Amino acid sequence: MNLTFKNELNDLILTKMSAKELDLFIALLIKFSELKTDKIKVSFLEIKKIMGINPRTSNKQFANTLDKMIIKSHQTIQKTEETKGRKKYISIITTTIFDEEEMTIESRINPDFKNLFEVDNEKGTYTILDLKALVNFKSKYSKNLYRLLKQWETIGTKEFSIDEFRTVLDVPKSYPMKEVDKIVLTPILKELTEFFPKLNIEKIKNGRGAKVTKIIFTWQRIERKKKSFKKQQEVQTQGTGSKKLYNKELAAEKTLEIEKEIEGLKAKERLAEIVKTNLSSKVVEESIQELTSDEYIGMYYDYLKANNIEHSLYVKKAFDIINKNKVKIKENKKAL
Repeated sequence: MNLTFKNELNDLILTKMSAKELDLFIALLIKFSELKTDKIKVSFLEIKKIMGINPRTSNKQFANTLDKMIIKSHQTIQKTEETKGRKKYISIITTTIFDEEEMTIESRINPDFKNLFEVDNEKGTYTILDLKALVNFKSKYSKNLYRLLKQWETIGTKEFSIDEFRTVLDVPKSYPMKEVDKIVLTPILKELTEFFPKLNIEKIKNGRGAKVTKIIFTWQRIERKKKSFKKQQEVQTQGTGSKKLYNKELAAEKTLEIEKEIEGLKAKERLAEIVKTNLSSKVVEESIQELTSDEYIGMYYDYLKANNIEHSLYVKKAFDIINKNKVKIKENKKAL
């Protein structure tokens, strides 16, 4: 059973939950997604079935886990910067009632989050979680990183600063890197490699003998199957109203023409030249004024797909140069 949601849901930090509590929380979200409503009432038995656990599991034990999950889910908030000096805090779950005698759960989701399950299959800005895989992970670190990496499965890489990594996975600050390797990274590599082929973990240091400053996860990119495709993809920025149009047919045609013209150049130089020429020839017709770093990376990979070009440092550098004075990078929304 899968849970599909918009990527914004990943802004929620769910690390305070134990492994079982997180499974239970995701199971409730699946019911919200299925019923397309902001209020649900389900039986203990139904939730156990979604979680894939034995229906004979003690209801007292189940209720105890549920009680802890409810408290933590009500503490899970998303913080967004609306305007300078004005912040908004949103709790995803507003009300939850569970009845041990009736063995039922009633829960209401904040209407601000209801649309997170209304996914456009063609836009690709969504995450798909396999609940069966999630509940089988023993490590809570694996569960949370699985959720985060699934957002980037088609990209094949995700980078965290060491502080961000500790925050989103709730790794104690008291853990030295040796303990992080043993308790966090080793189980992650063991449990997630099946779902992220050729998964590799790279730790980046600032100079010899220095502390780790970044952790980079890379894997073989996973292609999602889509029911249909649009010839043009429109990317709109938040708050600016500006837009960018990609014409795939025109981009492909221009790419072939340019490849013939510069056939004598080295392969890496040719790729960079293709990107520069296509962009300056208005394959992309209008400039985006303001993007988050995640949106900018998404725009870059959209361009690669539209032109059937593989990523390389040369292509990325050319793309950055062309957009240097056209795109303003703003901070991503952060969650507490």
